[in-house]
Amino acid sequence: MSGSYSSLASFPGSSAYIFAWQSRGAVSLTRDDWMGDGYTQCSPRWLNHNVAISMLKDKSTLQGAQAISTVGAASGDDQVTWITKSATTDQQNVHVATLDSSNAIVTWEQLSNPNCQPVPLGCTGTFTGTFFQQVDSQGKKVGDAISAKDVFVSGDMQRIAGKGLCWPYVSMTWDLSAPKDKGTPVSSMSFACIGGSGSTSPAPSSQPAATPSETGAVTPATQPSSTMTESPAISTPTPEPVPTTTSDLPSTMVTKTKSKKSRSPAATGGSNNSFTSCDDQNPCPEGSICYHYGGAGFCIPSS
Repeated sequence: MSGSYSSLASFPGSSAYIFAWQSRGAVSLTRDDWMGDGYTQCSPRWLNHNVAISMLKDKSTLQGAQAISTVGAASGDDQVTWITKSATTDQQNVHVATLDSSNAIVTWEQLSNPNCQPVPLGCTGTFTGTFFQQVDSQGKKVGDAISAKDVFVSGDMQRIAGKGLCWPYVSMTWDLSAPKDKGTPVSSMSFACIGGSGSTSPAPSSQPAATPSETGAVTPATQPSSTMTESPAISTPTPEPVPTTTSDLPSTMVTKTKSKKSRSPAATGGSNNSFTSCDDQNPCPEGSICYHYGGAGFCIPSS
């Protein structure tokens, strides 16, 4: 997780936790011949990824049943709580943060028409937005997800009094259509915040609730003052509709603001996935082994 706790969050004032991750699912459980007895392997339910969550009563106790690991089982993920369950889109870069003791926000980036390679490689495709789904402390969805194409989450989200959940991000053109080995340097940061429907964020009671006209919209902020600590409150002009594939989440609002510096040049982001095919006539280069999956072979590091 690269030093980030952005896939795990605790509900304040409670011993409960929520964990979120991207998964290909698990079907056709068999004995792991390489590890031996007591170990199970499986095939992915999808080559694309979906978003899953797990609720914990405390640090060592699951709220629900464990996933199946019995050899011979047709499915190993029936106990998983799926936030998405699509075979035609890819979900990646999953984060989660809690709004208060009863609500959390799960976020991910979605790709349409994904080109997905076998484990352990990833997917490329057309970026269709960053999605935000509110869930309660029982792991149930609250409304439908909303999305925005110009707001991203790349690290931990923090509860800010009067704002909800806030995080920094780089305003850029997000490109996941192909592997990337470099991007364009940037010199400024932007910030975004989100609230939830029916939640009580740890802000003062004077925090205004979202009005119907703000529902599911990204609203631009007024330009901050010369210092970050003296930035004025975010204004709420007539919002622009957010592109979304589902109905908007009632009373949920994403707001964004740029830092005092001017907008940076566009940057690109993406995965570094690449692979080499192999078979009996085309062996892998030294230091790699041929991994067979789905009737095809791919070179992966031998250690």
